[in-house]
Amino acid sequence: MTETHAVARAILERRSWRIFMDTPVEPSQAEAIERLVALAPSVNGGRAARVEVVTDPDRVPGLNRAGSGGFIGKMNLWLRSSPPPAFAVLVGDAARGVRHGPHHLYNVDVAVAGELVALAAADQNLGGCWMAAIDMGSVTRYMGLGDHERVPAVLALGLPGIRRKGALLAAAWNRV
Repeated sequence: MTETHAVARAILERRSWRIFMDTPVEPSQAEAIERLVALAPSVNGGRAARVEVVTDPDRVPGLNRAGSGGFIGKMNLWLRSSPPPAFAVLVGDAARGVRHGPHHLYNVDVAVAGELVALAAADQNLGGCWMAAIDMGSVTRYMGLGDHERVPAVLALGLPGIRRKGALLAAAWNRV
């Protein structure tokens, strides 16, 4: 299969997964995702986005709690029944990149980087789910980011699963 066909396959077969196996995301898989995102195009070359793939089993639960905190974070109740083994934290830098009047365009860079995360994850045989309904402030604090850095979205990552004990809510969301 040519590389072009592999990209097309990843685009066509990619979907949101909310049930993950307990299998850890390998460091080589996380590095492949981070390498691809480092090459992402950006608005006027501003490079206002980056990704941090968190795979450390000691940090993932804390990030899960941070993201699902607050009122808006409660939208991701499936995270409690099927926690992923990794997260890709999309970081936008308001001090870098392009501005249009009062608007920072780092969100454009983050959006491009985020979809590259999803495609790179699919290429690594991982499933993912975009999560924008997160407690951004809690995630920013948990990650120890600077005042000018924002987390508009996080992607849950892991080996996709069809069934997992206790993952009834996640299974229902998968069907939606």
